[in-house]
Amino acid sequence: MNKKALVMVVAVTTFIGLTAVAYGQSAKETYEALSKIESKIEVGVSYQAYKEALGDAHHSVKKFLDSPEAKKVPQFTEAIRKADMHFLTASEMWERDIKKDWMISPDSSLGREIKKNYPGIKVEPARTTPYPFQSYIAVNWVRDYAIKEAVKEVKKAKLYIGRF
Repeated sequence: MNKKALVMVVAVTTFIGLTAVAYGQSAKETYEALSKIESKIEVGVSYQAYKEALGDAHHSVKKFLDSPEAKKVPQFTEAIRKADMHFLTASEMWERDIKKDWMISPDSSLGREIKKNYPGIKVEPARTTPYPFQSYIAVNWVRDYAIKEAVKEVKKAKLYIGRF
């Protein structure tokens, strides 16, 4: 083999090896980003700090889901996707809570989506007349439920991280 061909083989082999390492780091970085949110929640976190951590994690998740690596371990990928969805839902509910938009009609499109994604969510009868619906789902219940589900998915993802 001539010198030029040998250099080319070494370069391609090195590139493939480095690419594999970079992809492996992508899965780990994605897991770590979501795991950081879990840790922040355990010790107490402000909404602003939660949103910042979620922004970083969501970016990492999107990048990972678009990578070829996402197809390698479907169980990990699904857990990461679900954790991200649950953390995003929690953020949306927290935002509504801050705006004092505390109740969601279970018959609205959002209410139906919440009942589909969180089948165990509590639906209470409305006890006061100013609300235009007969029953409601409290946003803080959804936020707390979504966070619990996200944490479950992060723990599930941890079981598969070693497969990359």
